[in-house]
Amino acid sequence: MLIEVLDVRCLPDGNVEIIIMNSGVSSLDSSKISVTKDGSPLAYGQFTIDKARIEQGSVATIKVPCTTPGISKICRYTIDRISVSVVCGG
Repeated sequence: MLIEVLDVRCLPDGNVEIIIMNSGVSSLDSSKISVTKDGSPLAYGQFTIDKARIEQGSVATIKVPCTTPGISKICRYTIDRISVSVVCGG
């Protein structure tokens, strides 16, 4: 599985959008993507992916919780061994 993280951005509601691209050789089943937040694995359903399958070269958006609006926090995520962090809120 080859995934690239293209962008990470905070949303006004305290969630984070992580834009990923499937740079592998075949289509990817979204339920096979592992996501951790601050070192703890998130179950499928604690985060959303806007596509059930991500075709080769295609982009998808993962939405994950980070903070409550107005409270500043650093959130660290790992998407299939790729680590990203972002400061949201405040």
